[in-house]
Amino acid sequence: MLVGGVGLLLATEGPLHIMEFFGLLANIVSYARLAAVGVAKAAMAFAFNVIVLETMIFPALDSGNVVSLILGFLIGFLVAFVFHFIVFLLGAVTAIIQAIRLNYVEFFIKFFRGAGTPFQPFGERAKPEV
Repeated sequence: MLVGGVGLLLATEGPLHIMEFFGLLANIVSYARLAAVGVAKAAMAFAFNVIVLETMIFPALDSGNVVSLILGFLIGFLVAFVFHFIVFLLGAVTAIIQAIRLNYVEFFIKFFRGAGTPFQPFGERAKPEV
C-alpha cells in the first residue's frame, strides 16, 4: 500500500511532493511505537495475572482448607492490586511523555513561529549599539 501510495502521489502531485513520503514514514513509525507501548503494558498485566493466579489463587482453591482459601484470596488480590497499580502508573507516565512529545516535537514544528529573542542562558548580554 505504501508503494502504491507513493506511486499515486508522484502521478497526481508531481515529483516535488515525494518529500511527503518521509513525513508519512515518520508518522507510521511514531504510531508503531505507541502500539508497542500498549502491547507491552497489556503483556505486563497478563504476566502479573498469571503470576498471581498460578502462585496464590489456584493453589488456595486446590488446598481445600477454608483458612488457606481466604488467606490465598486476600493476599492474591492484594498482590494483584499492587502489580496492576504499577502498570497503571507506567501507563500514566507514558501518556504524560507522549503528550509532551507531541506538543514539542510535532506541534511546534508545524505551527510555531518564533519571533522573539534567541535564548542564551549563560552568555553575556549584547550591549545595544548606538
